[in-house]
Amino acid sequence: MELVFIAGQSGAGKTAAAAVLEDLGYYRVDNIPLTMVEALIDELRKSSFERICVVIGGYQLTSRQLDLQQYFMELSRKGIRVRSLFLCADDEELIRRFNITRRAHPFSGELASALKEEKDSIYRWSEFFELVIDTTSLSIHQLKEKLVVLFAKGQTPRRLTISFVSFGFKYGIYKGADNVVDVRFLPNPHFVAALKEKTGLQQDVYDYVMEAPLTGEFLTLWQQVFDSLFRWYIQEGKSYATIAFGCTGGKHRSVSLARYWSEYYQQRDDYHVFVYHRDISHP
Repeated sequence: MELVFIAGQSGAGKTAAAAVLEDLGYYRVDNIPLTMVEALIDELRKSSFERICVVIGGYQLTSRQLDLQQYFMELSRKGIRVRSLFLCADDEELIRRFNITRRAHPFSGELASALKEEKDSIYRWSEFFELVIDTTSLSIHQLKEKLVVLFAKGQTPRRLTISFVSFGFKYGIYKGADNVVDVRFLPNPHFVAALKEKTGLQQDVYDYVMEAPLTGEFLTLWQQVFDSLFRWYIQEGKSYATIAFGCTGGKHRSVSLARYWSEYYQQRDDYHVFVYHRDISHP
């Protein structure tokens, strides 16, 4: 049996993603308490359902008693193939979406405050999800295309799915990575007054990081490492790989490197690429 958990920020596309999986043949359940999932599995097995999609409500991820990593492992030990998807988007885009739909945010109160409260409560769990997809720049159609590639029945991934992640060590290491690359040795835009308040998504910060001679040496070395590593992953039959780049605050150097490598490998036919900037919104 295959069980897909979908979680993430309100407005990031959980409902749309669940609808796609339902169209692909998954039995869909929304916001069921996690304590009831095993009973649901037992019941559905009697009806020959082999593919289930469970949407986890945001409030469930706020529980202090929840150990999601352990929960996934326990299900796996019982012979269930557990897959997991976490959806996120930047605050500006989420506000735009809520204004269009006129829906109230489930974390009540002023919208910007509700978004921050939810993010602070649930983001710690994103590292334990198999896939993290930032939907900020994705249309519903584009999100559907990605999910069909990843979840269509009988379709083994034709390409290795790579997630490039940026994070700040000051907020904790990114625990969901296959490989963590420390880039704190690169020149730091934080100490340049004109760049301090910007991020690696802005061109002047990106250029500052990428044009440094030391960065050039780094790229040459790690291109050989990544090319070999990803080739070996494919030969082994591995479907997913997560590479996390860490700098001090997660806004400049790590973002620039995750951006560079995601753009580089998106041009290659062998790979399906995602990028996720965990700490870019921290002040």
